[in-house]
Order: sequence, then structure tokens, then C-alpha cells
Amino acid sequence: MKKSYKYIIETTLLLTSLFLCLFKNYLWLPFSNGPGNISIKKYNFIATIPIGYGLFFPMLVVIMTSILLLLQVLQIFKKVKANRKTKLVLVVMDIVFIWLPVIIGMQIFNIGLVYIFLLLVGYLIINFIK
Repeated sequence: MKKSYKYIIETTLLLTSLFLCLFKNYLWLPFSNGPGNISIKKYNFIATIPIGYGLFFPMLVVIMTSILLLLQVLQIFKKVKANRKTKLVLVVMDIVFIWLPVIIGMQIFNIGLVYIFLLLVGYLIINFIK
């Protein structure tokens, strides 16, 4: 795969995942408003209400994805040479920050999380193709 196409595909994947984090309400939080009554509120990843309830992982997802996108853009313009291990660590941290709130029960599983996860895994796979 040509380097220019590879950079364009990687950047598109990161931009799409960042767009989904910022503009779609894929952060579903359960709130109890009485015994046996649970309501689900939907937020985007940069909303401050989840941070107030101690759920800071979505904001970390946005920060990690933004750092990856910045590294990608700087690499396209030959300003910095980011090695694969750095990108691997950032993507793995990003994936962990997506799924950890679901695993510990602070967030409800939804299809939007799967979309973001698949975009990040696609970025990771394309990044390691020579």
C-alpha cells in the first residue's frame, strides 16, 4: 500500500472516530430515580455531567484520539517521526478507556462504542501494514 494512501486512510479513520465521540450521544449512563426505576441518559464524550459523576474515561478517549490525530497530521507533513510502538500504546489505551466503564458497570453497552472500537482497530491494523 502506498504511503500517501495509507496516511489518508489512517487520518480518515481517526477523524471519523473523533467525530463520533464529539457529535453523537454514544455515552449512555444509568441513573436510578427510585427503587427499581432506572433511567438512561445519553451524552456525548465531552459532556461534563459524566465527569461530575466520576466517569472521566470518555474524556480520556477524546484526548487520546486527538493526540493520535495530531501525531498523524504531523507525520504527514514530515514534522515528526512517530514510531509504531507509540501509536500502539496510544491506541491500546484508547480501546481500554472505551471498554473499561462498560466492564465496571458505569456505562451501558451500545452500538456506538462498537463503531468507535472498530474504527480504532482498523487504524491499528492499517498502521501495522508495511
